[in-house]
Amino acid sequence: MGEQVIALAGTDSLDDALTRKKAVLFTPAQQAIHLAIPTPEGEAVAFSQSRLLAGELTFADKGVGINALQGGS
Repeated sequence: MGEQVIALAGTDSLDDALTRKKAVLFTPAQQAIHLAIPTPEGEAVAFSQSRLLAGELTFADKGVGINALQGGS
């Protein structure tokens, strides 16, 4: 199994391969969404799409636009 991960990641060691594969589990937009969800959840059970989007923009990498965060291209 380790050899397959190393081959897929294109590295020489399993540690490097796992680190590289973990880094690309989410697209930048998906990562921003994933990191932003706990913020409004911690403040209230119900939260609006605008509050979630504001949190996503806080965590988004440069160049990740509102369209990508809302599921567009």
